Amino acid sequence: SSDGDSVHVSVGYYQENLDINGKAITLVGDGLEETGIVGDGTAPVILINDPVAGTVKIKGFNISGGMGLMGGQPDAPESSVGGGIFAFYNNVHLEDLRIHSNTAHTGGGAFIYSSDQSQEILFMDNVEFDGNTALDNAGASALAWQISDQTLYVTNCVFQGQTSTDPYEAQVTAAIFGGNASLVMDSTIFNSNMGHLELYGGGTESSFTIKNTTLQGGSAAADGGAIKMYGTYVADIDSCIFNGNGSTMSGGGIALFGDGDVTISESEFDVHTANKGGAIYVEDASLTLTNVDITNSASIDGGYGGGGLLVSDSETILSNVTFEGNSANSGPGGGLYLEGSETQCEVINCSFLNNFSASDGSAINSAGAGLTIEGSSFLDNVTEGGGAIASVVTGFTMTNTLMH
Repeated sequence: SSDGDSVHVSVGYYQENLDINGKAITLVGDGLEETGIVGDGTAPVILINDPVAGTVKIKGFNISGGMGLMGGQPDAPESSVGGGIFAFYNNVHLEDLRIHSNTAHTGGGAFIYSSDQSQEILFMDNVEFDGNTALDNAGASALAWQISDQTLYVTNCVFQGQTSTDPYEAQVTAAIFGGNASLVMDSTIFNSNMGHLELYGGGTESSFTIKNTTLQGGSAAADGGAIKMYGTYVADIDSCIFNGNGSTMSGGGIALFGDGDVTISESEFDVHTANKGGAIYVEDASLTLTNVDITNSASIDGGYGGGGLLVSDSETILSNVTFEGNSANSGPGGGLYLEGSETQCEVINCSFLNNFSASDGSAINSAGAGLTIEGSSFLDNVTEGGGAIASVVTGFTMTNTLMH
């Protein structure tokens, strides 16, 4: 085949490890239910290692049985990467694929290091990752994709049942990262994964947009049960559902760090657990929540505060947010805990209902932070001490607010 060719693969399952050999081709199967490439367990199922003058497009396959390429990532020569698909310094489009039962230290399903020689838009549409494994607990079990000065569109994808060698120590399901990286994710599902979606923004212009996406039943032995963001970035999360995720550290649903400016709107967080910040944890970043429900979440026994949301040295605006049924089981701030002299928080038209804390501030605890409350309501919040709102050092301002 030559650059620009389309190669059609007929119905059937083929046991082989396929090397693209530097060709910018479109590889098309007869559908992910009918056409499969099964690796021999010693190498990536599809290898895109030689430089490609263009883009490799892969569509319509079931890809399984791969083992990552040892030393495929130059700065980690002792690790294997890309069990199902390995692409190094090449651009890839993925469509209508099932990538499952592959293994690597990181990128068990796929490891893609894109080429920044062209700023073309990258696509991954209708791709299912399931049952892939990371040999390194800190490695990405399903997907590791590096992009720089490029935009990656992820649509209609599913990540389900990923794990690591020690499932209870798994940290990452999918990692998308790079300098001035742009991610647009829409209508995607994360279900019952051991590990979170990790997003890192390098450079000065990274952005992450996530909408119409469900993240449920996930757990991570790291910050952020469903999502972790860090670096320098702008993020917009809209119309998303977070349900039943957990972290052994901070942010059962989502953990935000670094120089980030994050907006979450029209979304819900239900039944999350973490050591601190049961549903959401934000540190040294900026967060705006609009029309968000944070319910039935908890910082665990023996943990810290902020059953619903913990804010540390960050600017936060909460507008039309409902905190209901959250618990800080061993600390302050059943609904919301604010800490750090750099924290400024505006609470506007919010509701705090039936929250609990083991110490001061069943609804809100503000420890040295700036706090303003306007047009909000507090009902049936319970604490073992300190009332619905507790504020130390700085006090707070409250207007047009109902407390019952």
